[in-house]
Amino acid sequence: PISALAMTNAGIRDWFAQHWREETGHVINVDQLGMIDQLTQEIGAGDTCNGVTVTVDSVTRGESILWMLLEIDGLEITPEEASGSFFADMGMSITPQPESMESFGYDFEEAGFRENGALMVLLRYLPLLTEEDTLLDACNVELRLGSFTLGERTVVEGTWNISFSLEKADLPESLTL
Repeated sequence: PISALAMTNAGIRDWFAQHWREETGHVINVDQLGMIDQLTQEIGAGDTCNGVTVTVDSVTRGESILWMLLEIDGLEITPEEASGSFFADMGMSITPQPESMESFGYDFEEAGFRENGALMVLLRYLPLLTEEDTLLDACNVELRLGSFTLGERTVVEGTWNISFSLEKADLPESLTL
């Protein structure tokens, strides 16, 4: 279902705050938002195919996970139709690639609509890494998304190729109470 971010200009920080509230029933702590801000980088890179533009709005990183907020503009769909929307194919290359990264998993989650009608989708990328490897180092990313679908129906055929760079990110220091 479309979250409370529907019809706003919300970003990835707002998605995390909303998700936290939905999962815990509590408002996210300001310190937690600060950590999200520290691990988030605005991107703004995109590609257009068959009249549909896909833009990587921002990326939030953990040691072994990437959350990418995608903005998809040019689709003629309603919030009800957006449920179950995703790309038929996804590939990503990271350079330099963490040594242990041989396979990955991913999923998509609807994140609402912007006021301009663009669909927001969260892409969660989960590579299998050993403890020695991390996704926090500076790197270049090439994201490839194939054919936008709604359930079993292909809405827009094509391929979107989006390249961007991520700066080195440092995890905030842990506090011991």
